[in-house]
Amino acid sequence: MNRAALLVLASAVLLASCSNDKINGPFQFAGSCDVFEVTDVTLDTDPANVSRLEAVANCSMGSEIGDVGAVVDFVVTSNTTDNTLVIAAESFYSASQTDILVGAFEGTGTQVSATTINFSGTETYDGGTNDFDDIFGTGEISGGVLTLTAPGSGGWTVVGAID
Repeated sequence: MNRAALLVLASAVLLASCSNDKINGPFQFAGSCDVFEVTDVTLDTDPANVSRLEAVANCSMGSEIGDVGAVVDFVVTSNTTDNTLVIAAESFYSASQTDILVGAFEGTGTQVSATTINFSGTETYDGGTNDFDDIFGTGEISGGVLTLTAPGSGGWTVVGAID
C-alpha cells in the first residue's frame, strides 16, 4: 500500500474514533436554561417597535446533549395593535470552545412589565461543530422569561427530538 493510501486510511480511522455517536439521533430530550445575564443590544437604526436582546445562560439539555453554556440573540418585535410580541432568535450552545450547537428560535410573547417578557415557541437545531455536527431536530420552548433589570435574569424549558 502506498503512503498516500495509508495516510487516508489512518485519517479515516482516527476521525471515526473521535466521533461521539452517543449524541447523534434519534432521541428525545428535555432540559432547561437559567439566564444569568440579559443585555439590551438594540441598534440606533432599529425601528421603534424592535428590541434586540442578548441572553447568556447555563443550560442542562438532558443526558444526551449535556450541560452547555448558551448565548441567544433575540429580536423582539412588538405589535402595537394587540400588544403581542413576535420573537426570533439565533442560539449558540457550547459544551467547549470546539463543540457548538446552532439553533434558530421562532415564537411569540407578551410584555408583562416594562422590563419583563414571557415567551414560547419552537427552536430548530441546525447542527454545529465537532460533537454537535450531526444534531438536527426541534425543541418546544415554554415558560420563557427574560427580565432586563441589570444584570438580567430568566429562563425556559425545552422538550424536543433529535433526528
